[in-house]
Amino acid sequence: MAVLEDLVTTGGSVLHGVRTLREAGLVVEDVVVLVDREAGATDTLASHGLRLHAAFRLSDIVRTLHDVGDLPDDTFARVHAYVQNLRAGRE
Repeated sequence: MAVLEDLVTTGGSVLHGVRTLREAGLVVEDVVVLVDREAGATDTLASHGLRLHAAFRLSDIVRTLHDVGDLPDDTFARVHAYVQNLRAGRE
């Protein structure tokens, strides 16, 4: 069974749901999300036997918007720094 979420940050919220499903006897091995904010969810979920599958990563969305001219340089720089801080656990 897979759990479907709109977005994941650290994975804490989805783990709560997975625990409930597992306690009910269901086998959950995968988490599918639309957006991974890249703040550690992959590692957190893996440590609980879960594979994370994301349609998009926040950094890819931001880079694409910037590349096509829909995100100004200053906004790109701020969001890029934010994602880097998330990855480093500083947000």
